[in-house]
Amino acid sequence: MLKYVLLGSLLLWYLSCDAQEKYRLKDNLTAKGYLKYMQTNTFTNADTIITDNLLHNRVNTRWYLPKNFTLGAEFRNRVFYGDVVRLLPDYGTRITSYDGVLPLEILWVNTPSLVINTIIDRLWLDYATEKVELRVGRQRINWGLNTVWNPNDLFNALDYLDFDYEERPGSDAVRGQLYLGAMSVLDVAYKWAEDRDHDVFAARYKFNTNTYDVQVLAGKYQQDFAAGLGWAGNIGQAGFKGEGTWFVPLSGSPDSIQVVSFSTTLEYGFKNGWNGMISYLLNTGGTDEGGNLLAFSQFTTTAKSLLPNKHTVFLNGMKQISPVFVVNLGGFYSFGVNWLIFFPTVTYSIKENWDIDFVGQLFWGDDQNGAFTTQGNALFLRLKWSF
Repeated sequence: MLKYVLLGSLLLWYLSCDAQEKYRLKDNLTAKGYLKYMQTNTFTNADTIITDNLLHNRVNTRWYLPKNFTLGAEFRNRVFYGDVVRLLPDYGTRITSYDGVLPLEILWVNTPSLVINTIIDRLWLDYATEKVELRVGRQRINWGLNTVWNPNDLFNALDYLDFDYEERPGSDAVRGQLYLGAMSVLDVAYKWAEDRDHDVFAARYKFNTNTYDVQVLAGKYQQDFAAGLGWAGNIGQAGFKGEGTWFVPLSGSPDSIQVVSFSTTLEYGFKNGWNGMISYLLNTGGTDEGGNLLAFSQFTTTAKSLLPNKHTVFLNGMKQISPVFVVNLGGFYSFGVNWLIFFPTVTYSIKENWDIDFVGQLFWGDDQNGAFTTQGNALFLRLKWSF
């Protein structure tokens, strides 16, 4: 249904334009993007190393139309080859599926040695005035205020370890925003799903008070009623953010449980140039029993369950060594399940619009004998050209 709403809205707009407006359309089209190559090496020890390669091209376009309309389209073209494609059967279908109802995914090649796909993860028509903004189509609806984990982000839950997807997933949705003042907005959105048990309909009111951005929200999240609160401000010289959402099962959803998902963060800039951050995540529906990291690798992130365990602490330190060289050291520890994940990052700007990153994701946890040891590692080397 959403695709017909989008196409119908675009057709009605076009029919309302005069000949001169239609002629000027070509001058109001912009495009930018990037091209990346990333090699991934995963291993537990040096005896077995699995190598994967990714070529990733992204193009972001905006078409600024008359009568306060804008058409946005963004797509990612990806080429996969290497050991992972060879070892996982039908790899193309694994990475082409998208959480949406619009048919905007194309699998061009799917062989045991090569996979090529295209995903349009943004396609929307926007109407905006000084007081009102309406948008329909595949879009990013970001309600999160916290830095690492976002329980308020009902529409596009974020997997923090998926660092190579900077734009984050979109939703097939209709969204309306009413600007009530310079610092306040009422935001209402509906996300279509394949069935009613997985759609999302919610409203958010965001405002500013005493130098704090504050938001309250409520709505239907899949099979739950959701109510949330978020804030972003400062305590002295430290940034202080947080958000939480209470999920209550609706009638007719006996398999669902009542859950509170809450996260808060403190950020501070030290005089020696380091920026530090500590964040905490609570998931009352998670487990606090020990387990190996295989369960984590098969976990699907949702707003209701950002991690599968109850308590997690995140620490991060970042320093810009020079204008072209940045070091970032981060990691989180999950209590009870006894998981530790460390992800250092080094970024170097080769020249304007050219960057190279070296990223590690190192996993520790309990093995079958209860010994705390390495559970696997991944090293990423990424080259990026922006245009």
